[in-house]
Amino acid sequence: MAVLQDVSQSAGPNGIATIQPDELRELVQAVMARGGEAVFGVIGRRDEALVRLRVRGPDTLNAYQGNSARLQARKEVERFLALVETRLRAAPSQVTDLTAALHRVNRFF
Repeated sequence: MAVLQDVSQSAGPNGIATIQPDELRELVQAVMARGGEAVFGVIGRRDEALVRLRVRGPDTLNAYQGNSARLQARKEVERFLALVETRLRAAPSQVTDLTAALHRVNRFF
């Protein structure tokens, strides 16, 4: 799953709402339930790396690994959401570069 947020100065006047980290929790819960990866990036900042969350699927773990992995996954989710919040609080970008953001996601996956 990839989520891109426009952080350019044109986002507000064009009615593009800013996603909140808590709104991402539902999407992250789906990744945690099934395993997989989620990435978050911003449109307008070419030099910013994507924030990545990788969670192993529950069917790949035995009972002992499961408890440990769930605890580690919760920590990773909190780290992921904290990094997303940091990116969202940064100053708006001067340009909207959707193409560069899509290229970053394409290279990532």
